[in-house]
Amino acid sequence: MLLQRLSEYFGVSKSVFRRKGIFDAIIGVDSGFYLDPTLLKNTRIPEFKGAYAKVEEHYKKAFSLLKFASANHNLKAWNQAIRLCALQDIAESLAESQALQGYQFFKVFDDNQLEYVVLVKGESEDVYMLGKIIAFQIQGL
Repeated sequence: MLLQRLSEYFGVSKSVFRRKGIFDAIIGVDSGFYLDPTLLKNTRIPEFKGAYAKVEEHYKKAFSLLKFASANHNLKAWNQAIRLCALQDIAESLAESQALQGYQFFKVFDDNQLEYVVLVKGESEDVYMLGKIIAFQIQGL
């Protein structure tokens, strides 16, 4: 497989990418990178203006559904919340765990294959440690 950077693909000098602060990704390799949504909050990039508010609103809906689903044992609300949470994005990121909107997500692997994503409510260090322990315990089963 021939590796090619975006600058090469578009026929633009690498120095132009550097000068403009554009990430010169390797096509098919770097495309699965994770974008931290909190970086959108204070961005000066015109294309991303207002993006943080959209991301925040999206996940507020998802977490409201999770809260409702948990309190009412509502499978339909749970499934909709999971779709909104885009666990696929979390699963594909390189991070072992992530925090978002007052919840923490922990990956559970079996033979280097992602099997589960554990969701724990809370942002404290204790909640983080509890989530890590839960994920570790499940992984050991």
